[in-house]
Amino acid sequence: MRLPVNTAFSPGRAISHGAEAVKRQPVGLLIGAFLMAMTNGGGGGGGSNFDPSSLDGTGMGGEGAAILGMVALGVACIGCCMGVVFWLFRSWLQPGYYRMHRTLFTTGTVEVSELFQGGDLFKRMALWKLLKALINCGIVVVAALPGGIVMLAGMLMETEILMLVGTVVMLVIMIPALVYVALGLVLGDHFVALQELEPRPALEASWELAKGNRISLLLYFFITGFFAILGLLACCVGIFFTQAIADAGTTEAFLLATRDDWEEFKLTQDMGG
Repeated sequence: MRLPVNTAFSPGRAISHGAEAVKRQPVGLLIGAFLMAMTNGGGGGGGSNFDPSSLDGTGMGGEGAAILGMVALGVACIGCCMGVVFWLFRSWLQPGYYRMHRTLFTTGTVEVSELFQGGDLFKRMALWKLLKALINCGIVVVAALPGGIVMLAGMLMETEILMLVGTVVMLVIMIPALVYVALGLVLGDHFVALQELEPRPALEASWELAKGNRISLLLYFFITGFFAILGLLACCVGIFFTQAIADAGTTEAFLLATRDDWEEFKLTQDMGG
């Protein structure tokens, strides 16, 4: 019998069992965590010493503005291209990464090569990630609309109070909406990778699993996410260890919540269930 979600997603178990998983297969899990982290999107800052005023009318004038515009366009294009590359690469890698977790927990051992054997689910994972992105974009637009209207009215009327109220309303509505939806989608990747579901069934399964369990999932991902970030304290390199532990623990939690045969899992039982 599968475990209840609030029991399966135990942060303490996930961290301790995830650490044991990394101990048994450090090479594969660390390579997977490294590649997943490096292709997670969200470009870096950089350029903090650049001063746009050097290209205004007192500097290079119109020519400078044109150059600045071209540079900005080039950076945007590069960012978009890199985003597409990362999306496609993660869609190919992630199924193998999660399958490696599953094999390790169920049998107690796994070969590194399994990390790179998720290509058969590339299309499904890519479409799922696209669907998830579209849903999140839609939530942002809908949730930001009321506050955006108030803020726009404040801008047109040049009223700072209305602009402030609009911003507050936007954040008050948008943040809870995004968190609520994100918790409903958070396990979709696992349903695609481990149960080989198409995007729509994966969405339905993830949403159903989160129903009535969002508080438990929020607490779980907050604690494991904080644990993963602690790796930054070890000269940043440690984050690959803590991320690998958190990722493996989350896959085990998913398996405990969705499979009836979890009592037969080798690594899980070696750790005392």
